[in-house]
Amino acid sequence: MAITFEEKSNLGKNIAILIVLVAVFFVIIFFGWRFLRENQAPASGTMPPVSGVNIQALQDPRLADLETFPKIAPAEFETGSQNPFVEMPAVEGAPEPAVSESEPESESGENASIIDF
Repeated sequence: MAITFEEKSNLGKNIAILIVLVAVFFVIIFFGWRFLRENQAPASGTMPPVSGVNIQALQDPRLADLETFPKIAPAEFETGSQNPFVEMPAVEGAPEPAVSESEPESESGENASIIDF
């Protein structure tokens, strides 16, 4: 005699969960839309009044003691978006890249720091 198992259908439970999720989604959209409409400022063609400029602050003698920032000379080499991983020929005035000394090679052609078993 074969043993058979009856499969229990959860379709009704899944449909109820789906309906609740859809209802929650629409409630969030409805109240969010109302919130955005209420908090949106009405567009007007007039500019808001500008507060007055204090001219006396511009005539302060302490401003004469301030120094301007130094001017930065334009780049002497070509600038732009380039691949930073491609080695490029040296440009005059550019700093030299840091060069690490290569490790001596062993008999098998591997680096000497790698242990061959």
